[in-house]
Amino acid sequence: MKEHEVPAGRALLAATDLPGAHVSLDAGHTNQETARTIVASDGEYLIQLKDNAAVVRAAAVHARAGQAPVFSRTTATTVEPSTAS
Repeated sequence: MKEHEVPAGRALLAATDLPGAHVSLDAGHTNQETARTIVASDGEYLIQLKDNAAVVRAAAVHARAGQAPVFSRTTATTVEPSTAS
């Protein structure tokens, strides 16, 4: 992936009407700023994950356990992931 792909994708998302949209991205776009951009525009995301980042893995485990979202729709802020299974 070229370095400019992530910021270009984020800029495109920010300029797109996303309410009710489901955005699917590959693992190269797995970062908080991109997720916040989607949530702040009232969209939802599905981003492919790799198992090589402990914090991202913990957030995925947190979400699969049915706990509160990692990003809140109303505040678009980070919620600390729980590592309990």
